[in-house]
Amino acid sequence: MTDLVAISFNSKKNCLLCSRKQGFKVFDLSPFQKRFNRKFTEYGIKMIDQLGESNLFAIVRMTNPKKLYIWDDYQSKNLAEITFRQPIRVVRMFIDKLVVCCITEIVFYRFSDLEREKVIKTGRNNPNLFATTSARNNLHTLVVPHTEPGYLLRFVFSKNPSSNHFKTFNQKPINLLQLSQNNKLVSVCTSESNLVRVFECSSGICISQLQAGKKRTTISSMVFQDLGNYIAVVTSRSFLHIFDLPRDLKQLKTKTKEKMGVTFCKIAFQKRKPITSCQIPTIPKMKLLFLSQKITIYSLNGKIYEFKYDPQNKEIISIGKPKQFMK
Repeated sequence: MTDLVAISFNSKKNCLLCSRKQGFKVFDLSPFQKRFNRKFTEYGIKMIDQLGESNLFAIVRMTNPKKLYIWDDYQSKNLAEITFRQPIRVVRMFIDKLVVCCITEIVFYRFSDLEREKVIKTGRNNPNLFATTSARNNLHTLVVPHTEPGYLLRFVFSKNPSSNHFKTFNQKPINLLQLSQNNKLVSVCTSESNLVRVFECSSGICISQLQAGKKRTTISSMVFQDLGNYIAVVTSRSFLHIFDLPRDLKQLKTKTKEKMGVTFCKIAFQKRKPITSCQIPTIPKMKLLFLSQKITIYSLNGKIYEFKYDPQNKEIISIGKPKQFMK
């Protein structure tokens, strides 16, 4: 057993952040090596986020889930503290903003002086229902559950800010969501089925329905490939599935049909099966990366599992034995 409490990526997805029962550890992902290691004997770390690759961290301790600390690891001291009415579910740091996700609201701060900018009400949040992307370390896109079950709320932070919401499932609460790195696609699923729906963000149109395994399977984790051509899905039966995604989004959006409030493009009515699948070990609480043709699974058991997708032969190949990064 490791002393890991939680694992996550920084906003650039080039560092692995490890919350521990007595401190935290940060690893560079390429090449994989230790970057920070801080031990606190008085308290454990419930969650942590990092500003890019810098020495600044947002920390929530296990002793008080409603209080956020801004920690400077070079000076080994707290720079600020913020207390919230609700327990904190997720925190994200960007050069321009600090975003704190609580149970039913999200609070935005200007990072330079921690001045509160706005608060938005959402559906019930958990760490699997909060997705962001960044541009030059600034917040670009945020996707969270809407107050109405089955709906998503999307915000774009740029020179021309915008927001929209759209329906994904009929009266079923969303259990898991993922945002593509190019901000164009979002994938969602519920806790009741093996079905993943992929939506084009700006229009809210479902462009694909993906069926992962047998009916009595649910989705444990999923991630878009960095190039946006595929999506990897891990199920509760410990199968890794690879699906291909439609390429020409403009053409797909020309013919649409609405069903129970959800807008589908024509090809999305037919559920897609995976290109290829493989059995993997039973892995507790994982984080996935899909870079080019390589899929990496980081697990709360302190191990790294690596796979390669071969598009020519349409197969998944395991790369060596699992590597232990935390003991």
